[in-house]
Amino acid sequence: MNHHMTQKKQKKNNKTELETQTAISALYNMEGGKMIVGVLVKDVLAKVDTLRFKYKDLTMQEFISISAEMNTKIDLIEILTQAEGNKDYIKKLLAEELASE
Repeated sequence: MNHHMTQKKQKKNNKTELETQTAISALYNMEGGKMIVGVLVKDVLAKVDTLRFKYKDLTMQEFISISAEMNTKIDLIEILTQAEGNKDYIKKLLAEELASE
């Protein structure tokens, strides 16, 4: 694949990602999006409390399961709360791509 085709494909990928980040950002900026993040944060804190106070009694499988749940919820929080910054970064990339054409 030549350099021009690679740049064209990257630009298309960036446009698609911009649409995705714009939609996620819009969701987060709505009251419901902020409520979702609030619930996720409370869930993570509850899992932290479980690990703090019950770690001696948990099986390895329970410990792994709780940790995996926390990780998933933190990932969702990051996706929602970082979308606006990601959107701005992708816009900057697209502007640079246009300027270099």
